[in-house]
Amino acid sequence: MLEAQFFRDQQDKALCIRGDGAEIQARIVEVREFNRAAGDRRQAFSVLLEGPSEPVFEQRTYDFAFDDGQAHRLFMVPIGPNNGAMRYEIVFS
Repeated sequence: MLEAQFFRDQQDKALCIRGDGAEIQARIVEVREFNRAAGDRRQAFSVLLEGPSEPVFEQRTYDFAFDDGQAHRLFMVPIGPNNGAMRYEIVFS
C-alpha cells in the first residue's frame, strides 16, 4: 500500500505518466496529509504533480513509472494550469 512518505521520497524527481498512447514527464511538487478522523486506520493524503501544458491528461487511471524503478496504476485528476504547467492531483483516502 502506498503511503505519503513514498511520494515525499520521489518529490522533485522526474516521473513518467502513460495512457492512451500518450506519455508525459511530470514531477511531484507537494504531498499534503489530511487530518485523521478517529478510527481511521490509514492517513489520507494527496499528491500534487506538475507536467507540461500539452497534452492535458483527463481524469482517469494512468500508468506511472517512478525514478526509483517502481511502477503503479493511479487515478489522477487535472486541476488546472499554473505558470505554464498543468497541475494534477492524486488523492489517497
